Parts: sequence; structure tokens; C-alpha cells
Amino acid sequence: MDFFAEQAHQRALTRKLILLFIVAVAIIVVMVDIPALWLWAIVRHGWIGAFRHRFHWETGVLVVTSLTVVGGILWFSLSRIRSLAEGGPAVARSVGADEVSPETREPQLRRLYNVVEEVAIASGVRVPRVYVLATEDGINAFAAGYEMSDAAVCVTQGCLDHLTRDELQGVIAHEFSHILNGDMRINIRMMGLLYGIQVLGLLGRELMSTDLDDNGRNRDPRGDALLWILGLAMVAAGYVGLVLGRLIQAAVSRSRETLADASAVQFTRQTNGLVGALRKIAAVDEGSSLSLATRDEVAHMMFGEVGPWRSMFATHPPILERIIALEPGYSATALKLFTMRYAKQLDVWRAERYTQGDHFGRVGEGAQEPFNERMPAMTLFAALVGAPGADEAGSSRPPESVVHATQDPESAIWLLLAAMPGYLAGGERDRLMGSALGDDTVDQIRACAGSLSRLTERQRRTVLQFAAQSVLKLPEGRRHTLSNVLDDIARIDAQSDLATYCTLRMLRMRLRNRATLRGARERKLSQCREAFGLVCAVAATIGRPEEADARRVWRVAVHDALPESDLVWPLMPGAWQPMVDAALDELYWLSEPARLLALQALMKTVNRDDEGRTGIAWIRVASTSMDLPTPERAACA
Repeated sequence: MDFFAEQAHQRALTRKLILLFIVAVAIIVVMVDIPALWLWAIVRHGWIGAFRHRFHWETGVLVVTSLTVVGGILWFSLSRIRSLAEGGPAVARSVGADEVSPETREPQLRRLYNVVEEVAIASGVRVPRVYVLATEDGINAFAAGYEMSDAAVCVTQGCLDHLTRDELQGVIAHEFSHILNGDMRINIRMMGLLYGIQVLGLLGRELMSTDLDDNGRNRDPRGDALLWILGLAMVAAGYVGLVLGRLIQAAVSRSRETLADASAVQFTRQTNGLVGALRKIAAVDEGSSLSLATRDEVAHMMFGEVGPWRSMFATHPPILERIIALEPGYSATALKLFTMRYAKQLDVWRAERYTQGDHFGRVGEGAQEPFNERMPAMTLFAALVGAPGADEAGSSRPPESVVHATQDPESAIWLLLAAMPGYLAGGERDRLMGSALGDDTVDQIRACAGSLSRLTERQRRTVLQFAAQSVLKLPEGRRHTLSNVLDDIARIDAQSDLATYCTLRMLRMRLRNRATLRGARERKLSQCREAFGLVCAVAATIGRPEEADARRVWRVAVHDALPESDLVWPLMPGAWQPMVDAALDELYWLSEPARLLALQALMKTVNRDDEGRTGIAWIRVASTSMDLPTPERAACA
């Protein structure tokens, strides 16, 4: 799956959405302008005079009415979008979802958080905040946010109750594909645009029911009638606009859902989980429906259809059609048989639950999993963007005792610092960590380093990934201290090898809350050409001992991205890490097309025959620094 092509498609889709929205607003303006002209004639000439003088243009009335309608829609739309500025968490809270604590021990929520965490680790992105719609029995989910750094994943209680672990993984992988495909931003914008149109109709309804005189006396029937007619026109215009908005919403959503299903299968390398989830939507009475008052507003971002819409207004393809796309040859008869069989399973479960209080989420699956169980993320999600290949996955799972230890944030600090490349007991790092974290912590780090020395390099990398996610659960002050320690380690290791730098950079970025970085990201690549040239030069030197070869590859890649540039090969100082840090930080502020162009140039410079995986690590660091999904290893030239 070419996620960068899909993000380019999303930008084109955004332009089309804006154009369709303009058309919808123009139709609404016309529907309000015509009654406004007629009402103005009534005010000036009376009811009889208005018909006698017939309809005629009043430029002033048209301008005032049109600007008022357009300005009102834009104001309410932008207000709604601004209210969701926090990203995914704001959307989740707006629909009444409850956040899942990373420390939860409730079995269903623990399983959900583990699954989300595993997909995030395998995809190389920060674990999104996790939410549950506890009052919704339908099987549904959504992902929301502006960037990967402020994403949130939300599932309904029905997902937790009905889906097995594999099926839940399929649904979560589907939602992560929305994150990587860039669907989330357009989803929030669509929420704002639909809200602006909807408010027009609500205001019209208020006008129709307004009592002009608080005491109910001395009412002017003519004034009431005029307001009633204006309100009716606004309601009609709002309704037509909402219908057009729903059509736009449905058309955009259907195409993205089909892509997300395909992406989810690529991620998990098996269709059983996602197909199983879709079959259960068809089998349960609630389906994927929602009872939320705001369900129409979020319909386009959900995993399944939230209402009984059909044909043009359906935001998702039919369930059977989605199943057949994943599993060709599947028939309506097979779906009906599954529905009957699952209904019997539910009857048995309900009887058992009534007598024994059994746990619902494992229908037909036997015992429920322990709260701390983690499936091997590198095995299940080997095809995820930036993840190791399937041939490497088998030995990447550390012992369960180590995995369990990474779940505690304080223990994760010890494991993270012990598993980092270049750690030597008694070295300068120990003195630095002792002054910041305490001598007791250093003793624990040394003990962990001894245990980790028996693990393979792949297992140590997996320990780092798990521990890096766990330390995000630390209190703000503790996390800030750890971030400073990592910065200090980077400073004293300023002449270390690139592999160590990549590990440190990824850890420091995960601890840094990039969601708080606000501002226009509109710089052109030519404005950051020195930083771009330096980052490409680092990539070109990986796996190429001869500088002439590195320069040749670098020159081709830079020229393809910046044909008019006069960039020269950068000179690296002995302590090169601070300069590279500054360059990567600068590339964050590029516009999205410029970031994609920079990453494509980097991929051209990476040596395909790099057996030490340093090139892959560097691409992951650069893409994460630019807030982009990491491209697949096979895409590197």
C-alpha cells in the first residue's frame, strides 16, 4: 500500500470537498435570497403591493442576505473545527466516549489497550489515546485527529463484547490505516462543514417558533408571519444543504472505507479477523448502529454504518460487498448461515452468563486472556509500515517476564536505559543518570543490563519499543526528567555511531509532545535546502564506505527534488549529532507536499544492500521527525 500516494489523493479529495461545499452553499444562498427578496417587497409595498409589483431584483438585499448566510455558515463551521483543535481526544469526548487508562486491569479494556499498543509499536507511531463508547452495543469504531501525534482510537462496547482478539485486531488495523492514509484531518473538516450547514436549519426552526412579545399581547401578526416565512426558508435551505452534505459525506466515506479494509489486510497478513468482525456486524441485532444524538455528524469516520441508510446516503459499502472484497467467493447464503449459528452461540452465552456471570467477549473462545497478555506484535503485524520482515519476526519476542516488566512505567525506565546501544556499567552515562534519577535507579539499570545481555539484538530492540511506550504513562515531571537525561546522553555521545543516534532520537521524539507544536507548516523545500541536503547526505553514506559513491547518489537525489539548487556536499564536524538534530527539527515545518518530496529523495539515497538495518532506522527517524508514516523497506532504493 503506497500511503504517500493515498495522502496525495487525500489532498485532491480535500480540494474536491471544498468545491462541492461551495456548490452546496451557493444553492443554500439562492434558496434564502429568493424569499428574502419577496419579504423585502412585502415590507416596502405590503402583501398586495408585493404581488402587484411582482418580483424584482434588489442588489442591496441580495448582497446583505448572501453575505449573512455565507458568513454564518463559515463562522459556525470554523467554530466547530476550532472546538476540535485538540484533535482526536476532542472528537472522542464530543461523542461521550470514556478514555481507557494505560494502567487499566479490567480484562476487556486491558485487551483493547494491548491491541492498540501493539499496532502502534509495529507501525512506528506514538500510541494514540484510546476511548470506549460504553453505552453503545453496536459493533463500531473510529479514529480521529489532525496528525498522527494527536490521534485517538475509539471503539464501542459492542466491539469489546462480541469480537475475539483477532477480530479486534482487524478493526484496529482498519482504523490505523485511516491514520496512515491521512483520512483523519478531512474527517474533522467534514464534521465542521456539515455542522455549519445544519445550524442554518436550526436557526430557521427557532425563528418559526419565536414569540416576539414576552407577554403574549400586542402581537403584530404581519411581523410574526414574515419571521415565520423567513424561518421556513432557512429550514428548507438548511435541509437541502444537509442532504447535499450527506451525499458528499457518503461519497467520500465509501471510497476511503474500501481502501481501509484493504490496508488492514495488508497490515495483519490475514483476512480472518476483519472478515469475522464484519460477519458479526451482520449477525447481531444492533449491527453497527449508534444511538448517539451526534451519530450523523461522525457517520463518515466510523468502521460501520451507523444508521439505516441505503444507496446514495450510505457512508459504507454493504457488509456482504466488503466481505467479498476481502474473501472472494463468499456468498449471501454463507453469511445467513453464520448469522443463525452466531445467534445460537449468543443464546448459549446469555444462559451461561445468567447462571455463572461468564465474560461475554470470548464467545466460543474458551478462557479469557490474562490482563497482561501481549501477542507478538512483530509476528502479527510484520507487514506494517516500517516493521521487520516476516523472516525476522520469529526471534524478536523477548521472554514474557521481560515483556511484563516493561508494562510498569518505572521498570520501563530501567529497561529502556539498559537496552539502549552503547550502555556500559560504570561509564559516563551511569554518572549522568545517577545525578538525575538517583543511585538506586542506576543499580536497577545495571541489573537489567545484565539480564538483557543474554537477549538477541532483535529482542533488545523489541524491549526498547515496549519500554518506550510505557514511559509515556509517567507523570509529566518524571517524563520531563527522563527526556532531559536522554538529551544529555545524546550530548555526551555526540560522536557515537548512527545506529545509536537513531535509537536515541526516536526515544527523545516519543517523549516530546509534538501535538503541542502549533503553527503554519508551509515552508518550501528550497527554504530548508541546507537541512534537506544534510539529512540526505547522512542517508547516502550508510552502507557506502567510498565517499565518491555517496556523493554521486546524493547529487542525483537532491537534483531530482531541487533541480535549480546549488547545494554542495555538507561537511560533517566531529560532534555531528546536534547539527543533524537541528536539520531534522527544521524539516518538521515543511508543507506536506514538501515533506513527501524530501522523504522520497531520502528513500532514493538509502542503500538497498544495507544489512545492518541502519538505513531503515534512519528513514524511520527522518519520517517520524517530519510527522509522516514510515515507508516500507522495499520502497527504499
